[in-house]
Amino acid sequence: MSSFQGITLKTMKLTVVSEMDDNQIMGNVKIIKLKSEVQPFILVKNTIIDGTTFTAMPWNTRKLVTFDFETYPGLINGNIGKIMTQYSSISSDSIGTGYTGYTVFNILKIKIKGESVFKRIQRTIDLFQTDSTQVNFGQKIGTQLENINIYPNSFKTDGNTQLPNLITDHDVLDAGFDFKCKITTTELYSVNENVSEEEDFQDMIYIFNNNFTTGFSENAIETEMKLKFLMDNTETVEIINTSPNINYDILINNSTSGNIISSNNNNIITLFVKINRGVTNSKSPLRFISNDIIFNSFVPVFKTIGSTTYLVSSKPSGINPELYVFNVSVFKISAVDIITRSTTSVISLNGSRKIEIFIEPDLTVEYFGGATPLSQALSIGIVNNNPNIFQIQEVGTEANISTILFPTIAGNSISNAIFIIKSLENPDNLNEELVISFNFQPIAGSIFAGLQIPDISIQIASIFSNTTKVFLNTASSSIVYNPPLIIGTAPGTIQDLSSAELVGADSQLPVVAQTYNFNVRVIDNEFTIEYVSGLQTDPIVRRFGNLTSDINFSAYENDIYAFDTSHPSNKNHMLSFFINSTITGSNYLSDDFIAINNEINQGEPGAVITLTVPSFANYTDIYISDFPTGTEQQNKLNGLCRIGILANPTNIDIGTFNFNTLFGSGTSSMTFVPNLDGNNLPIEGINTLDISNNPNNTDATRILDLFSGEKNPIPQITVYSIYLSKPTNVTFTVFNAVFVSLNWKIHNGNIYTAANPLLSRFAIDIYYNIYRDDKEANQTELIGTSVLNSFTDSSAKNFKNYGYYIESVATWNGLSLTSERSSELFVFVCENNRFPQGRWNNSFTNTKIYKQITECSEEMTTSLFPNSWSISQNEIYARLSKLPISKR
Repeated sequence: MSSFQGITLKTMKLTVVSEMDDNQIMGNVKIIKLKSEVQPFILVKNTIIDGTTFTAMPWNTRKLVTFDFETYPGLINGNIGKIMTQYSSISSDSIGTGYTGYTVFNILKIKIKGESVFKRIQRTIDLFQTDSTQVNFGQKIGTQLENINIYPNSFKTDGNTQLPNLITDHDVLDAGFDFKCKITTTELYSVNENVSEEEDFQDMIYIFNNNFTTGFSENAIETEMKLKFLMDNTETVEIINTSPNINYDILINNSTSGNIISSNNNNIITLFVKINRGVTNSKSPLRFISNDIIFNSFVPVFKTIGSTTYLVSSKPSGINPELYVFNVSVFKISAVDIITRSTTSVISLNGSRKIEIFIEPDLTVEYFGGATPLSQALSIGIVNNNPNIFQIQEVGTEANISTILFPTIAGNSISNAIFIIKSLENPDNLNEELVISFNFQPIAGSIFAGLQIPDISIQIASIFSNTTKVFLNTASSSIVYNPPLIIGTAPGTIQDLSSAELVGADSQLPVVAQTYNFNVRVIDNEFTIEYVSGLQTDPIVRRFGNLTSDINFSAYENDIYAFDTSHPSNKNHMLSFFINSTITGSNYLSDDFIAINNEINQGEPGAVITLTVPSFANYTDIYISDFPTGTEQQNKLNGLCRIGILANPTNIDIGTFNFNTLFGSGTSSMTFVPNLDGNNLPIEGINTLDISNNPNNTDATRILDLFSGEKNPIPQITVYSIYLSKPTNVTFTVFNAVFVSLNWKIHNGNIYTAANPLLSRFAIDIYYNIYRDDKEANQTELIGTSVLNSFTDSSAKNFKNYGYYIESVATWNGLSLTSERSSELFVFVCENNRFPQGRWNNSFTNTKIYKQITECSEEMTTSLFPNSWSISQNEIYARLSKLPISKR
């Protein structure tokens, strides 16, 4: 960020004098750079200046001092002329032997003799190419910081005057210098502010490394990403990872109790990573929050207009946020049941399961490809701790194995390794702890050193489930299951010796936050927000105005709302969020919930404002309004939008699951009794179902064999219950002579609750099948589908009779449910037909007198009924004379 300047601070000026006289003492001033320290020091004899004297100088609260070596005799251009420092409270004794009696100053910035600009002391920080499409992917491509520091030639002289006592103990130091200077304090420095110097200070947190790659370990891993405060922090500093990642957690000094750094911190701060699963090239921006402005990433900027204060922006403070971004890559090699993808595998008696070894992220080609790939595969030892219960076998053979190569490499083909666990026919005690563990010895120093592969837990059970997921429709007269859940016993289970009553305990599936996208435009001096994320209904468009129902949203807490404000009409306007409908600067929603691309102005490509919906416990509503920026601040848009916040459901209980008794060599089927909501309708939602046995009503003779000694040997079942009622209120319109436009309702609305992500935490896809019954051909066919509650039949024939039916189809995780069909809608295809029921009279509705029309033609001039021919001319005249002239 080229515009980032940091914070301007004053420093006291201290000159290392050039005169030589008897009052000068060697070593009154020392400059040293320890190999073990990031930061070099200046040491000054306590007889010249000490901590007590220095802290008594009231104008310089930061205790900053500039040391001036410009006039020191013999120093040549290209070497150090000035050094900016900060007084440190650390003892000089802690630096090393021979430094007793000195006051310590930490070096902050250095200026080369003859130059005007101070440079920072940080050494280089590696940047790596993270775009895998580039030739130099993974290679160093630049540095983040300048490369300047104290080194042995920093105070090189012109040869005529040698710098006294160059320290050369390189086991301890990179470089060290002794200076002669006077012992008269007043000749060294001045506390007069008029002779002080000012300098911008920024990024006073040194980064050791910002890239880290590791393998999976159950423990928190110490990273190479370390921080060191170069300037004393006067207040505590809170470190926040602004992009939390579910794949790993970043811990400060391996502490899970907090991320607060105490004031005056002199220690190195080490970041640890707690791995949850593999991830590659994940960026973790750190934000620093402190009352010490030097260690604060952002400072809010307010502007007062009249009596109202507005937040204009948050500008960078003493820390450049773009610099403190860490790149974390973690790979994890795991072994899982190939069906359940779990580290627990349940095997029926005499049965077998395949176990797959894989790496996440999938970096098999990057890590194991090459000219001779076979030699690069890892040899993984498989430790069978229960050989009397199951065997480890090679795929395709019955050979027992104790090692396996990962990955499996055949020529240029690289794939995951797979092996088989096979239950023995007559295992011993199934109550044993059944575990498969792994070991391997990669090349020392390689990226795989210290890698752990989690154990696999094995269960041998004589019962099984035919599925791990069930889709339910509770809207029909009898509940529809897809598939029906069947619990069965493995072959060989003797019916006479075992039976069990199964019990199903259900609980709500954890809620996962959703992300929704909106387009924002300004129309007629009002914001217009359009929902663009695939709702199965007409797009939601909200126009700002007064607080009425057409500009309200409902949003679940923790969801992400991304507002694309790149349209040019948004220029000079800022979509802003408030905690109530009174639009003042003091009512702004906290920055913790708002992310604005400060690099891009509103109305320009890439402009996005992201809202993380706050918790319902703290806010029931938040409001959106305009805060214009730029030169047109007076042109504030009209209107206000309210977002009603919904709490995530925590106790969705869809109903009760029942099972008939399970006998050996038999099966047990599930039945379901749904719970009802306040409208007497079945509750919709996803529950996880754990199936166990009721020990109070179970034959215990062979229960250990039946249930493998475990309470829950059956894999957890996920059940989604929806109320997929049939479409209702089907209507039609005929246009363009033969086009039949159909519309229908769902619960008197336009969309099922389960398909609406703004109303459901577990939104799914629903579409509609449209059937047409040709009355003359007596044939019903599927003529199309629609994701909206409307459809146009463009293949109908004029003057024909059809019956239309609509049915709904819901899909979830590869399963589908179909609703009952709607009631038949009869349609006679005739545009502008005033007789939609096939009959007519003077009022067009007398269905008792007139026949059904089977044709629609302008030539229909004869009477409809034969008996009309018997009316005499006098009767016809009499009837017509009674009608108005317009109807004769």
